Amino acid sequence: MLATGAALLIAMVWFVAWFLTFDDGGIRRGDLAYFVFIPAKVRGLPAFAQCDEPIYASSTNDYLEAETIKMEFPSRFEGHAIVAAYEREVSSWTCARDFPSGPDSPVTFRCEDPNVAFRLMTANPPNESGCRHVKLEFRFSPAGL
Repeated sequence: MLATGAALLIAMVWFVAWFLTFDDGGIRRGDLAYFVFIPAKVRGLPAFAQCDEPIYASSTNDYLEAETIKMEFPSRFEGHAIVAAYEREVSSWTCARDFPSGPDSPVTFRCEDPNVAFRLMTANPPNESGCRHVKLEFRFSPAGL
């Protein structure tokens, strides 16, 4: 009985310490926050030709608003190849691509499910290591999670 109480107290202290030090702008795969705050739909997406591990962020103002999930990583793919790869990857989501107005404009995907939408942005030209910055931004309304 005493051991159970001590274990529960340690777990509560650990959770409170984790919550107080949690930075939702720097979630990495495998972090506890990755499994708590990043929806499975986003966790299932690969980071194509990544030069480094993706970083995730999660934000919402309250439970009634849409949640925004960001995934950022450097990639060796050209901008059009990244767009094509994600277009194929989310085909099961039944999303259609809106064509951007310019070469550096974000590509927006509109999905049949009105609770899901996302944008894809790439930085051109690549940096000195041959990698370009990729940023995906997902919006899920509460019903879409």
